[in-house]
Amino acid sequence: MNNTYYKIRNGLTINYNASEENYCIWDSKQGWELVVNKKLIFFINAYSIAVTKETVFQLLQDQFQIDEETSAEVHEYLYDQNIICEFRPTETNVGTGKGGMFNTSVISIDQCLEGNWCDLIFIGMPYDLNVTHKPGTRSAPGYLRRVSGSLFQYDGIGLKGAYDPVEDKQKLVGVRMADCGDIHSVAFAKNGKEFDALEELIERVTRKGIFPVTIGGDHSISLPCIKGVATSHEKIGVIQLDAHSDFGLNSIDDWRTSVHHGNFIDAVLPVKNVEHVIQIGIRQLTQERVSHPDIIQYPGNSVFNQLNDLKKSLRKDMKYYLTIDVDVLDPSIMPATGTPLPNGLSYIELMNIIEFITKHANLCGLDVVELLPSIEKDIEGVMVSEIIFSVISKVMERKDQYEHNTKDASVSTY
Repeated sequence: MNNTYYKIRNGLTINYNASEENYCIWDSKQGWELVVNKKLIFFINAYSIAVTKETVFQLLQDQFQIDEETSAEVHEYLYDQNIICEFRPTETNVGTGKGGMFNTSVISIDQCLEGNWCDLIFIGMPYDLNVTHKPGTRSAPGYLRRVSGSLFQYDGIGLKGAYDPVEDKQKLVGVRMADCGDIHSVAFAKNGKEFDALEELIERVTRKGIFPVTIGGDHSISLPCIKGVATSHEKIGVIQLDAHSDFGLNSIDDWRTSVHHGNFIDAVLPVKNVEHVIQIGIRQLTQERVSHPDIIQYPGNSVFNQLNDLKKSLRKDMKYYLTIDVDVLDPSIMPATGTPLPNGLSYIELMNIIEFITKHANLCGLDVVELLPSIEKDIEGVMVSEIIFSVISKVMERKDQYEHNTKDASVSTY
């Protein structure tokens, strides 16, 4: 993931001259033009989306039997002629500049999906119409964007990541990420078209191999996220870190009218391609015990006595979506939530279980929900930002190791 990405420079016009069978590349702003032949146009068109030069070289080798040395020479020529340039989303005017999570660039979804440059994207879902107690989580996406920069300032050009003195390692090195902003609406409707928009967005980015991080909002926003991921994968599992099971064998005939943040798992279980749900940290009191064959539950902090069972439950043949409700933490350290429950996980316990999950489960998406921002202090916001940073850094490290191992394996077979 340390590769540089290239793209045809914006503002160029390419015209075909049929009588001479050549092409004219024209820069209207700088006032120059360059005549090239048809073969070179094939090369240039390979940079119509943001790609690495290695990707282009392999494409030309496969389709036109052009060797790597020749491809490198032509690449340098196009770069020197200012026909192609390095693709850096922080330098474009498509989005609104910086101000995203960890001070990433805020870009349009179209730019996020352009080419194959992006590894991870943040999405805000400022929705809390489905709370059953105290509202306010709609403010969490903007709040976290504001406070997360105090924890980590992302450099989209150097891609150096951040040094962690506790683990004595550099994290998020070479990872390209950005923020797509919030799912917008003049006025949100209960389980309305905004849910459909979030589901479609999650599906599109995951099909591109981009890791989505959605910031809620109440916990019902996980339903469209999970549906989007499930559509783009043959089968998935869901891992839920939560004080509440958000489940009760409720009949969801019409999720548009019935789903709220306390029963969304009832709507998740019938979703096509969802194989099972693993719940950790549950401690909500109920009238009676409720179970389901597709739910594996580790109440309270019992998971730490059953890590071998959890490891066996995490199937190797599918990916997992992780949803974190901040009320999984004890309210003594996480009071900033609408439905707190005592006797929750400590911060260290939560980080330990995240370490275990990211090590043994192949994650394909993340959401963090139910944060009720404090107007007086930023402590809880920085804590949640650290949780997000921990998950994404471990996921990206695992992805990087997988890509290197796959590459090494493919080379060794020849």
